[in-house]
Parts: sequence; structure tokens; C-alpha cells
Amino acid sequence: MPTSQAKPSNSANADHHMKAAECCDKAAEEHRHAAKSSTGGDQKKSADHAKKAQEHCSKAQDHSKQAKAA
Repeated sequence: MPTSQAKPSNSANADHHMKAAECCDKAAEEHRHAAKSSTGGDQKKSADHAKKAQEHCSKAQDHSKQAKAA
């Protein structure tokens, strides 16, 4: 029975890790957009992308915490 109890936890753990990775990918993309906008001189757009990146990072951290708890 211990293995059947571990499977849902492992599945939930893996799911949260996957979601965290997806959020990190989205954050990296936003950082690339922010850098491109900054290079082009559009600081407002750069700041908007940086804010979105930070939001994705926060979501990734939340999923990481949930993965540790699973």
C-alpha cells in the first residue's frame, strides 16, 4: 500500500514541477521581450514585459512550494 499512496503524491509533485517549468519558460520569454524593447528604446514596454516576467516567476515559485508539499 505505501507505493499506491506515493503515486498520487509523485504525480502531483511532477505536475507542479511541470507547471513551474512552464512558468519559467514564459518568464524567460517575457525577459527576452523586455530586453528587445529596452534595446529599441521603449522603456515603458520593457517595464511591462518585466512585470509580466515577475508574475510568471511568482507563479513558478508557488508551484515549486506545492511540489515540495506534495
